[in-house]
Amino acid sequence: PLSTKMLVDSGFDVSLTIVGDGELKSSLELLAQELEVTQAVHFYGAASPQEVSRLLSESDVFLFPSVETAAGDAEGQGVVIQEAQAVGIPIVANRHNGVPDGVIEGEPALLVEERDTEQFAESIRGLLSNIELRKQMRVKGRPFVEGKFDRAVVAKLMVETYEHHLSTALV
Repeated sequence: PLSTKMLVDSGFDVSLTIVGDGELKSSLELLAQELEVTQAVHFYGAASPQEVSRLLSESDVFLFPSVETAAGDAEGQGVVIQEAQAVGIPIVANRHNGVPDGVIEGEPALLVEERDTEQFAESIRGLLSNIELRKQMRVKGRPFVEGKFDRAVVAKLMVETYEHHLSTALV
């Protein structure tokens, strides 16, 4: 909601859809009220894979603002990042834990340091202001996901890894 507030304040007509019913939902709803952006922030709630796919296909930019918590909890990589890239949506995410391993920075994804809300908003502004950049980024994601995360590719890599370890273990 804070990035949305920054975008609304700078004249952008944006709509943020937050999907999920996690433990932070109520605090995010409260933050949206405090920032006076409830008209621009929509809480979708839990969504089926089909609903997530539909929501992604209707989006201009996918946001993945993950940060390490005070308790040290961190996001793994977020499969939804691969889903967004596969349907060709530019991504703005935090440079957090496994996220950089799941994207090509600068092509389908712009990565920002954790908790840098201003830079996060600026990255979104840049994408919303440049339709050509969004078009270029849209075509980069799917080939990357297919080349790195496709089941056949991952299965082949696993077999090669096991074969390598078995051959060196038996020597």
